[in-house]
Amino acid sequence: MKNQNESTLLTIRNALFLALLICAPKMFAQTQAVPQDFIRISGQATLQAGLAEAARQARATGKTYWVGYQFDLHSSFDFSERRVLIHKNGGISFFSGDSHWMWDVEDDDLETSVHRALAEMGEEASKAYLEKRRKEFSYSAADYAVYLLFNAGKNAIEQVAFIDFAHIGHLDEAPVYWLGQVATEQSFDYMRGLVEDRRQDMQLRKPALFLASLHASSRVVPFLVKIAENDSERELQKKAPFWLGQIHSDESFAALEGLFARAKDHKIQEEIVFAFSQHHSPKATAKLVEIARSNADENVREKAIFWLGQSDNPDNLRELEKLFRDTKSTNLQKKIIFSISQHRSERAPGILIGIAESDASREVRKQAIFWLGQIAGKKTLQTLRGIVDDDSDTEIQNQAVFALTQHRDKQEVAKMLIDIARTHKNPKVRKKAIFWLSQTDDEKALEFYKEVLAK
Repeated sequence: MKNQNESTLLTIRNALFLALLICAPKMFAQTQAVPQDFIRISGQATLQAGLAEAARQARATGKTYWVGYQFDLHSSFDFSERRVLIHKNGGISFFSGDSHWMWDVEDDDLETSVHRALAEMGEEASKAYLEKRRKEFSYSAADYAVYLLFNAGKNAIEQVAFIDFAHIGHLDEAPVYWLGQVATEQSFDYMRGLVEDRRQDMQLRKPALFLASLHASSRVVPFLVKIAENDSERELQKKAPFWLGQIHSDESFAALEGLFARAKDHKIQEEIVFAFSQHHSPKATAKLVEIARSNADENVREKAIFWLGQSDNPDNLRELEKLFRDTKSTNLQKKIIFSISQHRSERAPGILIGIAESDASREVRKQAIFWLGQIAGKKTLQTLRGIVDDDSDTEIQNQAVFALTQHRDKQEVAKMLIDIARTHKNPKVRKKAIFWLSQTDDEKALEFYKEVLAK
């Protein structure tokens, strides 16, 4: 039954993948013009007047309706390879050419589901999907607009959306009253009002905070600092630093530094550390290194170490090397090893190899060996095999055997495990190789077991 279910699931996933490739041009096609079926409302001097006119026209229908408009966005938020989706529950998803980040999302988005299904299908399917995203996803700020969902009977706002014109299907069947371009400061005041109105549900306040942060207004940074320090909702306090990190200016970086210095709550400090990692300031690496070296809270230091490894910046890797040499904490050294393993650099495996082969601490060596097993490449395989064959510490040898099993080249790994099981001088290591062979489905392993049992 299990095999039948797996076969059925694979068939469904393959069909989904094929459908995606066929339909992708339609799904991802870009439309920059305002849709013709939007109901234009013109001649209104203010945003509030436009909202009132839309309400007046919609009142006669008694139906739910959207009001859409655009405002001037700050230049830091790059839409050229990024799509944003605000979910009905107030969660926010970011999609880009090579990544997919989600917060608090409700899985009501077809594209989110497709992405997950493709990832489960395997590395090649996921790569094909992401490559198509890179080719097809091309957005600009001019494609995006704010949409406010109102109940015509109550004239109460029920939902906030921020969607590009190519994906307005998320607006469902309700009519859209279009105000066009509105004054940025008026729009900011409206979003600020939603955020500060504690009578509103968090599913409105959270996206309103995000949208407030997008405005090309000098009041945005002070407002986000105020929310981070003073809002009664912890969720908003944690989100405000992140949106500050998306504004790539000296002012926003200084604001984050101030927030970090004043923060008494370590969890809030951790959120600010993440925001530093998202900021494009050349000062960001130095700040993360400073926190990783000297912050009083070890969890905060760990977060700084983690985010240093999530950037391709070669300076980050050099700083991680220095941190590893300088720290005396085995726990932090382990965190640094993981961070190095995440860095997309040809130098990273070499650093791990050096630690795995010669560090004075057994625990640290085991950690480096484990993460070497997660890195593809012949050099890492050869290093791990060398540790299995030549190291004098049985525990280290066994860790290297396990690390081999984590490597992506399963055929070569199976050959190595069989050879270790047959010829290694240490019986404990031979037993470990035999055990891990039993966890594989390689035909050579089965042949090896038949050979052993026949003796």
